[in-house]
Amino acid sequence: AANPEFCRAAVLSVPGVRTVVYVPFDGGLHSFSLVVQAEHPIVSDGIIRAAQQALNQVVSAGNRGTVRRPTYHGLQLKIALSYRPRADRLRIRQLTRRAAVQYVNGIELGGSFILNELIQRVLDVDDRILDLSFLVFARGVYDPSAQTLTRVQQVTPANMSLSSPLEAWYTSDRLCTICDA
Repeated sequence: AANPEFCRAAVLSVPGVRTVVYVPFDGGLHSFSLVVQAEHPIVSDGIIRAAQQALNQVVSAGNRGTVRRPTYHGLQLKIALSYRPRADRLRIRQLTRRAAVQYVNGIELGGSFILNELIQRVLDVDDRILDLSFLVFARGVYDPSAQTLTRVQQVTPANMSLSSPLEAWYTSDRLCTICDA
């Protein structure tokens, strides 16, 4: 069988790769997969190709290794903010969206979405944010090729776990919107 640490090290050497998870016997005996998380939220086709080339150079004869991206679970959020007087609402909305997107996309492979962490990051944007509420809180499967969220389900805002370390959370400026309450 292939040496997991040797394979992981080869793929981690590719620029843009942040984390690698080794999955033994993914395609049967003498096969494995490496699931890659990139420094950017979505693992690009270019990173997949470069990581596969790096892996191919260290895989021993008779073994088959495949590099793939995680399964993405998309979050669609619409957050309404209320403010204290004299708040720069436009600037606060922009910074809030950035903070929310960075939090969701920064969760490690297989990591849990923690609602209070998102709320805290939003409230930390500016001390003139008085409160927030969720007008939309939905999850679905994100297809990076089509850039669409499918099988969307409105859910009650809460902590959420992924079922596997081969899955990742994702949101974007298109999926996360901020408005005034």
